Order: sequence, then C-alpha cells, then structure tokens
Amino acid sequence: MTSWNQEQLGNAGLIVNIGRAMNMSNSDITIALIAAMQESSLRNLTYGDRDSAGLYQQRPSQGWGTFAQVTNPEYAIRKFYTSLAGVSNRSSMSPAQAAQAVQRSAYPDAYSKWFNDAQSIVSKSTVSADTPANFGLLSSYTTGQPQLDLEPAGITNLQGVADAVPVGLDNPRLPLGLGDIGSEQAYMPTEEVANLLGGSASNATGLRQKMIQEAEKYLGTPYKWGGAAPGAFDCSGLIYYVFNKLGIKVNINGQARSLPRVSQDQVLMGQRADIGSLQPGDFVGFGSDAHHIAIYLGGNQILEAPHTGAQVRIRSLGNNENAFGVHLDLGGF
Repeated sequence: MTSWNQEQLGNAGLIVNIGRAMNMSNSDITIALIAAMQESSLRNLTYGDRDSAGLYQQRPSQGWGTFAQVTNPEYAIRKFYTSLAGVSNRSSMSPAQAAQAVQRSAYPDAYSKWFNDAQSIVSKSTVSADTPANFGLLSSYTTGQPQLDLEPAGITNLQGVADAVPVGLDNPRLPLGLGDIGSEQAYMPTEEVANLLGGSASNATGLRQKMIQEAEKYLGTPYKWGGAAPGAFDCSGLIYYVFNKLGIKVNINGQARSLPRVSQDQVLMGQRADIGSLQPGDFVGFGSDAHHIAIYLGGNQILEAPHTGAQVRIRSLGNNENAFGVHLDLGGF
C-alpha cells in the first residue's frame, strides 16, 4: 500500500481526467498512472537525469517539448497519452511493457510494481471507460482503502490548477462538474445585462439578489477548467466562489450546509423542479450527469461560465437543451 499526499493525488486526478477527456481507455489511464508513479512519484519535478523534468521526466533534448512545456502537468499528460496512442499493439502488452514503449526507461521492470496502486485509483474514479472521471483529492490517501470521498481532480485551492482542457480536440469531453456545455447558444453581452436586470431578474430579493449581483461582477471573465477564483472560472467554480464569498448556506433538513465544489454535487443541494417554476438564484443543471451548471436569473435567462474559449455570460435557455431546474432553500441562515 502506498500513501499519496495532496499534491500527488492532484496529479493523479489530472491524469485520470485528461485521459477521460481524450477518450483513452481505463487500461491506457492505468498505464499513464504507473508511468508517472515510477518516473516522478506523481510530482511535477523541475529536475531529473540530464534534462529530464516533469511528471514523466520527459526530456526536451529528445523532442518532448520545451522545459516549460514538460513541467506543465497538463501538457506532459497529453503528450504521454498522444505517444501512447501511437503504440498500436499496446492491447497485447502488459501495462509495464506499454509504459516502457513510450518512456524507454533504463529500468523497464520498475513500472509493474505500481499496477495495483494505479488500478485502485482508476477503480475509485468513474468506472465507465467512456465517461469523464470524477476523481478526488484528500489531504492524504492510502491506495486500497475503500472510504475515498470523490471530489473533482486538480482542485487544491480556490485558484485551481488546470490551465486548459486538452488541446487538439474538436469537442473535448471534460471531467464531470468542470463542464463544457458543448454548444454555442446565443448569449447576452455585458452591455445588455442592465436591461435584463431591470426585467425578470429584478424579482430576486434578499440573499438571492446579492448572489446574482455578486455573480454579475464576473461577467466577461475567461473560462478556465478548474478555475474557482476571480481571474478565471469553470461552471461550478463560479458558483462555488460566489457562495463562499457571501457565506451562503443551503438549508438541508434544517441544517446549514456549505455548497460543494462540483456540479453533480451542487445539484443535489436542492429539489429538482421545472425550470418555469424556479426562482432567481436557483440552479439549472445540464445533462443526466449534471456536467454543467448555471445560475437561474428568471425569465428563462441563466448566468454561466460555459466552456473553454468563452467568458462568463448571460444567455437564454434553448428549447432543446437537456436541462433541469434545482430549487434551493436558502432561508433561515
């Protein structure tokens, strides 16, 4: 059994989630994990043998990228998966052999000792091979213990750690709750917000009004996967930040509960409801897996951090979106 700290779990989570986003199999993700476990102990090292650096000890002199690139965890992980995908016969190899085909290590037999640890991590993430992972962070975690509490990968603080989704994908699939709605809906630019707020959203009062007003301050902020601070947000990170800044609690059976970080957990904080019955300040979730979440403003309008390449915005809900309402009880706190 190996104990992994928060830094190591964060990097393991990135490996799992980026693997899901790139549609890699569970076996491929296991290979990526054992390679990083052996090469760097799941740490983003700035040193190594000769010019080796990063999670995978990739060497700039061997064509892996610049030093800045190989020490960017997202880049290094994507680069590893891209190289692994080029090993066409890897299904007939052991995980250690496949890792060696990419890494060309002087110690090829060392990878196999990490197989059980890697399998344990993959099994505690979302198990479907074609579903983005929901792997989590703890202050520490010993592989094999069953009580892992799943949370989003790569989030170590309010700033998050991920710079971008995997590049080179036309329609990347993101980790659950760090979402991409996958479509470009007509949206309301910042200069029109005042008109909207003079209309249906003006029905918001009290804490709900404060919540909406706080969220509006970040219109135009860039989307960033893993972002949960004013410089950049993902969908659930924006809502998480607003709730925490204002100290908003949700009434769950008479108990004051803080809002969790991930969209699929956030939608569980209230009651499912028709969108037409929502109050301003309630949530709108998207998809059966709640891969995206937004704040409802009233009048069929939502405020959201939509996806990579876009900004925090207000838009109208489309008629054919797979969306559902979540009514929150914010009273009493």
